[in-house]
Amino acid sequence: MKNNEEKINNILLKKGFEILSERAWKRLAFSWLAFVPFTLNEPILFFIEAVFSKNILPQKQFSIFICLSNDYNKSTVILSLKDYLKLTEEEIVVCFLKNKLGTNKQAKMFFKLMHKADKEFLSGDMEFDKKVKQIHYKNIIEKIERYWKLDNDTAKMIVSVLVRHYGVNFQDYDDKNTIALPSAIKTVFMLGLIKQETPKALQTKTRKLFPLFPEIYDYAIGDIASNFCYKMNEPFCEKCYMNKVCPKIF
Repeated sequence: MKNNEEKINNILLKKGFEILSERAWKRLAFSWLAFVPFTLNEPILFFIEAVFSKNILPQKQFSIFICLSNDYNKSTVILSLKDYLKLTEEEIVVCFLKNKLGTNKQAKMFFKLMHKADKEFLSGDMEFDKKVKQIHYKNIIEKIERYWKLDNDTAKMIVSVLVRHYGVNFQDYDDKNTIALPSAIKTVFMLGLIKQETPKALQTKTRKLFPLFPEIYDYAIGDIASNFCYKMNEPFCEKCYMNKVCPKIF
């Protein structure tokens, strides 16, 4: 059992650093080729879509903005928020209905959310990272709950992604505040690394396995949870790179 855990840990670490490296190069290449400050655009766009859809799974990120780019810029390149803010409410509605992203009412809600996020966090994309560092962790959680009616756990998940994946720094943020995605917790439980399906059990285990940088597990675990284990009753085990070592504890 101990030997198998070591194999699982080695695969997770290897995959985690691979994904981290790929994202770093992707952002660098995107910024260079598209002349867009990608690392600055990503956080606020992620925040808007996550708050709107209450879904922070990687495969769902930027889907609305990509559709908007495709419809009005004839490209799938992710633009800056200030470019999307030039679109009228009617154009957002048309895009939503055409691409089956939601209803007329939901499209108008998304339009308002974009403008509210712009007002709350920036005066142009370049100010996002600078201004957000002045916001206290508790304040951003309260804003998400009060303005956008999300529950506390979902708000914490969104902030955790902003911190860990996009490098956004909030004042007074403590890694202990991290709330893991339920699917990620379930994935680690299925791998046999934790005995209880709780955020605390996941945090304790990852800190024990790799105390120097426990956040590295987020990348591989998130990848598995999003691409192979997102249907818990029908996981895609055969295609998963953990298949040979995963005990598949359902």
